[in-house]
Amino acid sequence: MSTLTIDQDPHDKPCCNCFGKRARYKSEKSLNGHSAIVCEKLEFPMVGEKSPDLFFSFFLISRISFPVQNVDYGRGSFQLISNIHKPVAYAEDLPNALAKGSTIVVSGFIHPDCSRFAINLTSPNKSGDVDIPLHFNPRLDRHYIVRNSRKRGRWDEEETASAVKSNLERNKNFEVVVFVATEEFLISVNGVHFCGFSFRFPLNTCKRLEIEGLVDVSRVSFKNWSSYPEDNPERIPRIEFAKQDEEAVTSQILALPYTGNLPEGFEEGWQLEISGRIKLLPHSFYINLQDGAQLWPHPIIFLHLNPRFNTSAGENVFIRNARYGDQWGPEERTRMFPFTPGSPFTIAIRRGFDRLSIWVDGQLSG
Repeated sequence: MSTLTIDQDPHDKPCCNCFGKRARYKSEKSLNGHSAIVCEKLEFPMVGEKSPDLFFSFFLISRISFPVQNVDYGRGSFQLISNIHKPVAYAEDLPNALAKGSTIVVSGFIHPDCSRFAINLTSPNKSGDVDIPLHFNPRLDRHYIVRNSRKRGRWDEEETASAVKSNLERNKNFEVVVFVATEEFLISVNGVHFCGFSFRFPLNTCKRLEIEGLVDVSRVSFKNWSSYPEDNPERIPRIEFAKQDEEAVTSQILALPYTGNLPEGFEEGWQLEISGRIKLLPHSFYINLQDGAQLWPHPIIFLHLNPRFNTSAGENVFIRNARYGDQWGPEERTRMFPFTPGSPFTIAIRRGFDRLSIWVDGQLSG
């Protein structure tokens, strides 16, 4: 079974004037018997986007422990069900050491007055403080999600870029999945892959899961997945092919990232057409023909099309490539760049006897 995917380039990380890059924190101070971290940041830059096609304060964080209730050990999973309404919604040691395939699923409800919450993987250090190998911090008041780590009381560089917008909302349920891949955490929000976060600490230092903020945690499950996202064929629409002299058209606007199944493969003599419109301030997009919908293990990519606008060299580049195993092949580039900001386009991929040909708006492009 082949799969078509269309999305932002995952390697594009737009610059963002986000909070925290130069933030440093004073030592923890006691507030009515609870500890708090006091931020020393002195300026408040605006949060913005590099371009419309990329989606991507003085504050206190209280840490309050609470008795665990209703712990259920199921087959291959650990679950906690709690109705506690506290700033710290969950705090428990991990039942097992993290390894490739380890998956943490957090389900709950976001309070109407919640401005931000955090899901942290924590690790005790030699100084008696707590390091944070993974800090996943939705900022609901600003509609973006910060990822970071903290070592010996100092925060590292934040990451905020994402190919999709945050779909977390106040007064609604949520589900966050943290999956351990080969070199990074892969994180999905409400069933949609949101971002990756490269390991900054050895996995074996992650000892505890803490969830802070005005959220109710209804369930925390620890599982092992063989692939990410978890295989669910029913979620992936089929791409229908028309017979000769007919045309199969999907007329609705498709939300990105889009993944569709080619249930009969992509046989010789077939053509796949993709139509759309380039945004006014584009950065990059890609189209893959690959052997599965999963992100991990990495699928074989038979064809990777990647138009890039205004690269660091000041050029527009149309890249074609393929990936087998863990290696990309040599890139192919053409001098002609057939895409214009704000204009419609149609890409046709034709399968020949021993090759694929790429046509853009009726012109051969590769």
